[in-house]
Amino acid sequence: MNDRSMIRRHAVPLAAAALCLCVVSPSYAQEPVVHPPAVVAVSPGKFEIEIGNRPSVQSLRLFNLGDREVEVQATVANWILAEDSTVMVVEPTEQSLDQWIVINPLRFKIAPRSSQTVRFAVRPRVEPEAGEHRAMLYFEEILPEDRNAGEVYVNFKVGVAVYGNAGEIQRRPELHRIEVASDHRLLAARFDLSSHGNAHVRLGGQYAIWPVNAFPGASAVIPIAEVSEPDAELPAGVLAAGTLPSVPVLAGTRREIPLVVQHALPAGEYVFATLGSISGYEFREAVRFVVPAQASATIAGQQ
Repeated sequence: MNDRSMIRRHAVPLAAAALCLCVVSPSYAQEPVVHPPAVVAVSPGKFEIEIGNRPSVQSLRLFNLGDREVEVQATVANWILAEDSTVMVVEPTEQSLDQWIVINPLRFKIAPRSSQTVRFAVRPRVEPEAGEHRAMLYFEEILPEDRNAGEVYVNFKVGVAVYGNAGEIQRRPELHRIEVASDHRLLAARFDLSSHGNAHVRLGGQYAIWPVNAFPGASAVIPIAEVSEPDAELPAGVLAAGTLPSVPVLAGTRREIPLVVQHALPAGEYVFATLGSISGYEFREAVRFVVPAQASATIAGQQ
């Protein structure tokens, strides 16, 4: 298996990634020199590990897919999810996983078209409480120190989520409702989901869209092979299909998870049918929605 196939196989459902713009004393007499961001990938994209009194050692690989050398700094942080489901770094606690992680190496260079293995060890300093403990491993590009005035750099910062499970893990999801609305080109669904246990839960599975008069009923919906591929073969009657969002809902929280997709459905009534699971608990739901007729626009002007 080559590096690229490994990267494709390890999708990153919750890798916090960002591009940071750095402008160095630009001169307004000339156009700035813009350096494009490095092309990087990480595998695997997240970890779920068992933790206890004995150290746990894990490893990942950071790939430099571009044509220039990159220098990287590794850090670790405690995190939660903000209201918009983005990662928010918060202060560490005695029970947060970031306090128990040692990374090696912390700073390194990766040659073009090459990769670097990074290892980290989890060594709890106190007795872990039963439940889930979280950390985010961040890998941020270090910009060259000898950069010149008038140069613009875009560097990367990639995060890998680490979930450490201690003792008895209880995943107790509750799907309160699914709401679906649509205009003539966009469908918006919201999944209202709670996690009542001591670990996160997340959606998994797929959705399919049927005309209301062709829908066979929720019990007759079957999985669609390779549903995320553009050339997936859809069952008779299914007009569109895709995968459900996999944003985690952290323990003790409730969150509305959005799904927005473009469509080319004509005006009419449809069924949004889901077939999936929430951390091992299977569910089937069917929600009716209406695509309204596209409003005609009249442009009036003065003569």
